[in-house]
Amino acid sequence: MKKKLLRTLSIILFIAAIILPIHAQAANSVDMYRMYNPNSGEHFYTSKASERDSLVSSGWKYEGTGWSAPASGNAVYRLYDANSGDHFYTVNADEKNALTAGGWSYEGIGWYSGGSVPVYRAYNPNAKAGSHNYTTNKGENNALVANGWKDEGIAWYALGQGKALSAPATPSTTPPTSPPPASKPSGYAPETIYVSGKVIPFKEGGMANGQAIIDSDPDGIASTWGGKTPFSGTDGLNTHFIGHHWGAFDPFINLQVGQTVTITDSSGKPFVYAVKTVAVVDTRAVDTTTGRSLYGEITSTGGGERVVFQTCMSETLRRILFCQPA
Repeated sequence: MKKKLLRTLSIILFIAAIILPIHAQAANSVDMYRMYNPNSGEHFYTSKASERDSLVSSGWKYEGTGWSAPASGNAVYRLYDANSGDHFYTVNADEKNALTAGGWSYEGIGWYSGGSVPVYRAYNPNAKAGSHNYTTNKGENNALVANGWKDEGIAWYALGQGKALSAPATPSTTPPTSPPPASKPSGYAPETIYVSGKVIPFKEGGMANGQAIIDSDPDGIASTWGGKTPFSGTDGLNTHFIGHHWGAFDPFINLQVGQTVTITDSSGKPFVYAVKTVAVVDTRAVDTTTGRSLYGEITSTGGGERVVFQTCMSETLRRILFCQPA
């Protein structure tokens, strides 16, 4: 009896040793459930099993996992139009605010954007509900575009591809006792900026070459200019990045205090920074509000561990974002 008890205890401990690391991994990501309403044509996305099961009991079809989202990162806002019964999701705060002003209800942060797997957005101009589709499947997105939908590019980023079912199926209305293991994060690319769902590679150009680098690919690349290069994230110094608008640095035109940016070093290690201060300066780096020169704060290495982003608002104005570790 004693031997049998010891053998049973050993099996339990062995199983626990396997399960605990899986749960630790799952805490870093969230499965996004994909639902379909055959009456309205709308797809709906949620991380909540209770919300998924409630919709299934109301006649929606469960289509599996749409993608794996990070547990934190750039917010994806969820909105609802009571007139059409449609939901909309966006990382763009200005888009969210415009819809809210137009009568949509803001339902909070649905999930977060982060990772390297693009989630594509397509728009059906003829639909009242279900007018937008979001998918990590490029083939699905292309098929919709071929049938008249408008390709609206990348909506945000995910950690991993979804596990969509080959045919609609109905899950149990009883939530599982433990969630399935989440997809393993696909990792970050080296020397890359992740902001508002956009992935922007950068080069260590410095003052000598930075402008030429961003001019060579305005829509696709950023560069360091002032501060300390190469970027490390651990040297306790400032690194100053530049990029074009319109172009690669478009997200920095709308980024606000408190929002975050992820930057990777040459080995791909990510560092998260939060916007602390925003300023608008002229071409001599003079603050248009205070009249004070910010050149030293923008381009020097001092001030502790931080980063500064710079992009154009016009021929004469520059938007500057001072960021510190989040």
